[in-house]
Amino acid sequence: MSTKKIMLKSSDGKMFEIEEETARQCQTIAHMIEAECTDNVIPVSNVTSEILEMVIEYCNKHHVDAANPCSDEDLKKWDKEFMEKDQYTIFHLMNAAYDLHIKSLLALAYQTVADMVNDNKWAFE
Repeated sequence: MSTKKIMLKSSDGKMFEIEEETARQCQTIAHMIEAECTDNVIPVSNVTSEILEMVIEYCNKHHVDAANPCSDEDLKKWDKEFMEKDQYTIFHLMNAAYDLHIKSLLALAYQTVADMVNDNKWAFE
């Protein structure tokens, strides 16, 4: 059985195909799907292709079901490695998570920033 796919278009015009169930982790997109506002392509106008690709990677990893099992421990380890990014990228991931209403990614980004501030690893300019 094939799963339904949707297309996302980043702010710089790059297209991404993603499974609908995975995309539903983004509450903004889920609401568009439910309201049947999706046509063929969903524009993600505030997110560049570089950041959208990371968001999709995160959503794919966090789409845990029988076909894609993952333990909490493995997911926490993956999350930690995933967030090993520079401040610029973390900031843009945080904005994307906020715009797309991905609560788990937003919480992860906030926690990463808090940890960096506590460890004096966040550069205030």
